[in-house]
Amino acid sequence: MNVDAKTKNFWAPQTLEPHDWRLWEAGTLRLWAKREHHEWRVTSSRQDEREEVSLGQAEAPPIGGAWRRWAFKAEAALITASPAMPEKPVVVRPDAPLCIPRGNEVLFFVSIPVVLQLHIGANRKLLIHEEPTMILSQTWFGNPTSGELAYALRTGGSRDLEGVKKGQHRAICPILIRNASEEDLNFEKICIRAMHVNIYRGAKRLWTEQIQVSYRGEKKFSELSIAPQPPTYEQALTLVGTAREPAPKDNFLRKSFDSLWPA
Repeated sequence: MNVDAKTKNFWAPQTLEPHDWRLWEAGTLRLWAKREHHEWRVTSSRQDEREEVSLGQAEAPPIGGAWRRWAFKAEAALITASPAMPEKPVVVRPDAPLCIPRGNEVLFFVSIPVVLQLHIGANRKLLIHEEPTMILSQTWFGNPTSGELAYALRTGGSRDLEGVKKGQHRAICPILIRNASEEDLNFEKICIRAMHVNIYRGAKRLWTEQIQVSYRGEKKFSELSIAPQPPTYEQALTLVGTAREPAPKDNFLRKSFDSLWPA
């Protein structure tokens, strides 16, 4: 089975008979879902990170695992796995402090581990469970009084798509940083509001829409916008995960850069 067929099947709806199960493996996550009459059960464990995703039923759920249960009035036989962005902003630190001179713009690619969601029913009607494919450390972005809790990525953004960390459990988020101020932009960290983007499946990777961040000056918030269409780095992308929070119709303002250093 080729890569496209594997990933397509991984995100496809699964019909289970009573007492049947499925095992989704992505990143460090192993997630079992088992159907009973009028009930679904889910348990999970962790493993070493793997680049490819896998779906199967050869391995039975672990005995004595910590199960979570969802009971229904009617029979529910259909279950679908979907990717989602983390529920908090993601902070990326380049491998060295970066300067973008005034009037310039730079495109980065950021590899973000997705969250695996399980939905019951047709058209992903009911979300019953979600769990990250990778455990990300938490960090504080901004100053002590007006900052926010976020996730920290170990790998920074890459200018070259081939340099992006690979993995079918990771979504590639294109970030266009535009210095629209009258000063040079010098920074060590950028905060990505990935909860506003959808996720698309390509033949080799997962993708999000492009996020554009316009720097307006050290004492001002940055202006953010989300591209209205999926990226074109792969053709025939299929929508497999929707944004946690719909992006505002107009551009919106957020603090995006931290640890600014003098020019």
